[in-house]
Amino acid sequence: MNVNTSLELAGYFCKDLERFIPTDVKVHRMYANQYSDFDQDRSDVFNVDLCKHLKSGCVAARITVYPSYNLLKRKEIYYPTNEEVHGLVPNGHIVLLTHYGFDAEDRLFYQFQESYGVETCDKGYAYV
Repeated sequence: MNVNTSLELAGYFCKDLERFIPTDVKVHRMYANQYSDFDQDRSDVFNVDLCKHLKSGCVAARITVYPSYNLLKRKEIYYPTNEEVHGLVPNGHIVLLTHYGFDAEDRLFYQFQESYGVETCDKGYAYV
């Protein structure tokens, strides 16, 4: 028995269901040419644009993470250490951005749905 048949028998699959295929996908890159042209102005423009997109829905994104990411607790906002940023090779993590806000020091952060499950961070949501 194949997967489709198993899902259909379990009531989770409908072969007549029309698949959603996006017709307009926009790719935004904050860093080009291996981080060589990053500056504060470019960062500000990117973040303003991203916040505008979040006002109308969720945004799929790849975030840069380091080992300290695995130590996040509950509603903690992830800020990698300077040692990590300047000394370690980063990993990427695909997330679904759901909201943005500002911390107590007025720094922008993004809320995202964590793919590791609801036991992670804030009931499945994390902040970066």
